[in-house]
Amino acid sequence: MPLSRRKMLAGAFAASTAAVLAACGEPKLVELPGEFQGAGEPGEAPPTVVIPEGAVSAGPQGPVSVNLGVATGNPLAAQLESQVHGAVADAQAVNGNLEVNLVQISVGQGFQFQSNPDVFVQAVESALGDNKSLDLLIVGSRAEMLALREAGLLQPIDRFFSASSGSLDDYYPAAAGFGGFEGRTWALPMALVPTVFWYGEEQFQNAGVEPPPPEGWTWEEFQVAAGALTISPDASSSGGQWGHYFTPSSPFSHSSSLILIWQNGGGLVAADGSRSLLAEPAAIDAVGLIEKMVHQDGVAPATDPELTQFGGGGGGGGFRGGRRGFRLEVNGQRLATMFGPATLPFGIGGLDQLGVRVSGMVRGREEATAATVPAAIAVMDGAGDTGDAFFALREVNAKMETRMSFPARRTGVEEILALSDGLTRPEAEAILRGLETARVPVFDQSQQILQILANKVENHVISGSLSAAEACKNGADAIDELLAKE
Repeated sequence: MPLSRRKMLAGAFAASTAAVLAACGEPKLVELPGEFQGAGEPGEAPPTVVIPEGAVSAGPQGPVSVNLGVATGNPLAAQLESQVHGAVADAQAVNGNLEVNLVQISVGQGFQFQSNPDVFVQAVESALGDNKSLDLLIVGSRAEMLALREAGLLQPIDRFFSASSGSLDDYYPAAAGFGGFEGRTWALPMALVPTVFWYGEEQFQNAGVEPPPPEGWTWEEFQVAAGALTISPDASSSGGQWGHYFTPSSPFSHSSSLILIWQNGGGLVAADGSRSLLAEPAAIDAVGLIEKMVHQDGVAPATDPELTQFGGGGGGGGFRGGRRGFRLEVNGQRLATMFGPATLPFGIGGLDQLGVRVSGMVRGREEATAATVPAAIAVMDGAGDTGDAFFALREVNAKMETRMSFPARRTGVEEILALSDGLTRPEAEAILRGLETARVPVFDQSQQILQILANKVENHVISGSLSAAEACKNGADAIDELLAKE
């Protein structure tokens, strides 16, 4: 089924998005023991999804009517709710026998439901207690999915796949792994947003530096280019430019150090969940790259999360065709590059207004980047007709692909260009590379562990209060303590 052009959203939220993105010895690519090479102990590699026996018939035998729950109550929930409304209308327009009734799940005006999945579970249970019937549910994170599964509100969907024309093999591994838990699949992702390399075209031209290719720079090339892009401020502390900005985790993309650790063959947690891998050589040397570029090379700012001012600044560029001037600054000094999501929640237009150009992620001894799944759809345990529910799930999910970031299903450059106004072909090629090499943290307690990585490791190394080895040791101890409580 051909994919139609997505209507990209931008505008009032673009200025605030930059602020939301802010988060609170020579490095080497080490040769590691086989235990850490990713074969015997793959760390955060997506789990193998098992298709169980006893498949069911997953096709409508007549008219289909289902109730689909979606969060409502605040701007981010409203954005997704609007996209779901459009996808449902599209699906019903081409399926005369399909009726999808949207049921609003009130999550309040705050954003607590995003950081605490139990808030969303309680909202769903409250809706069910009000005699609202739900067959399908939109979930906004893996943590929400796992909390709903733990509460007995979801049922696995693998058996429906084995009875239909589709397959989980149609999806990128990171996307398929998002919904997997204990050998079963509990949700189908609607989109996949890889973290890519952001850069400013104007800054590169002024420095005589060629943009990185879609496959990205090596670590060595990255360091050389960052040096060439760095400009010291004048006597009044103005006019300076940083070659790169390392960011801890943000609501829309994962941390710099997580990506570098993966690229160096390491991980955060052992595959069996028994211990942290953060104090191993692969992780220490990856974080050591950040330490070197900040404190030895001086090409990235040594920021304190409590004092750093990060946001949109001046510079050239404007909406749509004017993405020449990278408009992001740290403490009043311009930036030339950073890692960021391939799209913002409000569309490619947000990147336009920030002056962001997109290229391939840097690469180490492995090619890897992090990704987020902005939403997925699940079948409720109490669905009236599970076959009909899964049919509706597939139809709505297919239409959501034309309205969200980038499809979670395997795609191509031409489809990315058709779906994303404003991207150049090299940018689309870089995003495709990111989709193919993306990873999503799927270990237990991933939210808490990523917070430890940001607060115990990255912030200390970037500010200079601890060395990479010291911070990684502290982070590993904190993760081991957390795992021991399970």
